[in-house]
Amino acid sequence: GYIFDNPFAKVMRLWGAEEFSKLVYKAKKIFDANRKDLEKERTDDEFMAMYEQYEAFDELEEAYLEMEEQVTALIASYVDDHLELFAKIIK
Repeated sequence: GYIFDNPFAKVMRLWGAEEFSKLVYKAKKIFDANRKDLEKERTDDEFMAMYEQYEAFDELEEAYLEMEEQVTALIASYVDDHLELFAKIIK
């Protein structure tokens, strides 16, 4: 919910991470269709079993792993270039 109930995907697009944004929107569709089940309290074993139950996320995970370094660098660069939006600098 933290990612999907906020404009995270839109912000990623605005920051220049278009492919990542598309990936987040695809994940949101799966999440929304299964939200009640995905947000249930679970034991560790039940949580791990979800990896098999929700194979719809597998393709998205693979795509993310391929772009992870690029997305991380882009986000870090944006934060560095706009530090005043993320932290109060006290001298």
